[in-house]
Amino acid sequence: MSLFFKDENAEDSELAEANYSGSIGERIDIDDEFSIYLASKKVREAGKRCGLNKTQLEEVEIALRELVSNVMKYGGGRGMLHIFDPEITMDALILEIQDWGEGINDLHKALEDGYTTGSSMGGGLPAVNRLMDSFEYISQSKRGAKLRISKKAHGQMEKFQPWRFGVYSRPFIGEVENGDGFFLKNSDDIIVAAVVDGLGHGVEAFKATKITLRIIEDYYRWPEEELIKILHEKLHGTRGVALGFLRTKPNSDTVNYTGIGNVFGHLINTNITTFVNYNGTLGIKLRKFRSYEYPYKKGDIIVMHSDGISIRWLDDFKQIWSGDLQGFSHHVIKKYSRANDDASIIAGGQL
Repeated sequence: MSLFFKDENAEDSELAEANYSGSIGERIDIDDEFSIYLASKKVREAGKRCGLNKTQLEEVEIALRELVSNVMKYGGGRGMLHIFDPEITMDALILEIQDWGEGINDLHKALEDGYTTGSSMGGGLPAVNRLMDSFEYISQSKRGAKLRISKKAHGQMEKFQPWRFGVYSRPFIGEVENGDGFFLKNSDDIIVAAVVDGLGHGVEAFKATKITLRIIEDYYRWPEEELIKILHEKLHGTRGVALGFLRTKPNSDTVNYTGIGNVFGHLINTNITTFVNYNGTLGIKLRKFRSYEYPYKKGDIIVMHSDGISIRWLDDFKQIWSGDLQGFSHHVIKKYSRANDDASIIAGGQL
């Protein structure tokens, strides 16, 4: 077990943000005693993806309950749990929990068994310190306290081969608001990837895409046909969007894809299969459509992107593919995107 103390006003420590900057995958509000149930579920999913075994998952859950309890008792009753993206942290589960209380005046005393500033037994933070591989306190001065904990996987990974993704998205060159967007859900029971392209660019395209992503977050497990109908209804009055939506399960030998409008989806192995897309714009005009099922095997690559990227990259795929999903995504945007449009790409698979 390692203990780190870091003042946010100081330079980065050895466990610095360098390796994990921008890697926070999910944020969960901690605002009542029931928050622990959703938090535990999400943390367990992330832990499995990192390869934590049953005992480790139980230890993490105990530590999480102690920290959530501290937020409610001493942290002003309000906090936030950050779950770092397992796609970035690989075999280490990293969590941050932040509150808006008075902070911790003396961390070393707080980590002594029996020490407490309240009416509890004082077992919370010392227990967390023992259970986790690392325990970092990030000073928040008058803004409460932030704690970062981690647990590294030992033993075998879960039986399913994990999916990995690379993503990249940028707005129309010279603009701030991005009319494109993407959605990823990579858990132990479902894989979802979506590319959203708001019609045109700028603020109105951004608003339509933001609504779409919020709806997908709420309904991504629904049948594709129902999800598309909900999106079409809720997007009335907006600029409208094009959508590529893919869903599968870990170790499944098929993927399901639904495409509406001018976005692109491809499955690449020894051949290139381009997914079927239907004409239309969600929120404006939706004709008859359906989802398609495509065979998938380990090693196949899925690439989905908006029309801000030319499909000329397909001709050069063998030259530009290096096995690095994120590097590939960045290269395609850099070389094959149009400066006068938003551009987004998702590349993924069981690699």
